[in-house]
Amino acid sequence: MIRPCIGSNFGCVGQIMSTGKLGCVVNVAAAKETEITFEPSGKPKSIEKILIVGGGPRRT
Repeated sequence: MIRPCIGSNFGCVGQIMSTGKLGCVVNVAAAKETEITFEPSGKPKSIEKILIVGGGPRRT
């Protein structure tokens, strides 16, 4: 499942500043890869082409 970033910065940056822990309001599994087990969902019903734009923080 593709979970689009809504750019709220509430969970990711906001939580790091206030609690020191990373979180995400859209993807609850973010930064919890060792705590949450991921099971394959099987073969997709159809193949879709996607484009990922803005895959990380901007460097100035």
